[in-house]
Amino acid sequence: MLKLNTLIAGVLITSFSAFPLLSLAELPDSDKLNSLRRSLDSKLSAYRPLVNGGGKCLELVPADLYRNGGHVQIWDCNGGSHQLWKNDNGRYVSSGGKCLDVAGPDLHKNGGHVQVWDCNNAPNQKWSANAGRLKNGGGKCLDVAGPDLHKNGGKVQIWDCNNAPNQQWQAR
Repeated sequence: MLKLNTLIAGVLITSFSAFPLLSLAELPDSDKLNSLRRSLDSKLSAYRPLVNGGGKCLELVPADLYRNGGHVQIWDCNGGSHQLWKNDNGRYVSSGGKCLDVAGPDLHKNGGHVQVWDCNNAPNQKWSANAGRLKNGGGKCLDVAGPDLHKNGGKVQIWDCNNAPNQQWQAR
């Protein structure tokens, strides 16, 4: 039993000496940590929820946050990262780094499919804000299907622009 204890102690001592501990001098000082915190806060504050005229947030299904073709819908606003977007020169970028996108063949079609995709400069990812509406590069507006305006999981699509609340969007 003494040999086993000596062997275990030797392994532990060898293991600890192979991974030296950091000294306090190697840790970042408070100025560096505060600078990093300000930088992160600045980047995160650029992302905001997009709230529709029915009071629901535009969201990317959480499991699709990093997936091309990810499903976009409306849902109760809950502050989740999957409900945060930033305007990057006319492209709406999700917190997962994907852009709000209209499926290629649907760019000019009422009821066109809205999804997220790797960001590019194609017209299907260009959006311009006008009187609370988001108009895509094909001239259609981001829209919630009529009966879905107040419904969790409501369908997001593109449609001819109008002044209805299902096409009103506000960054909050």
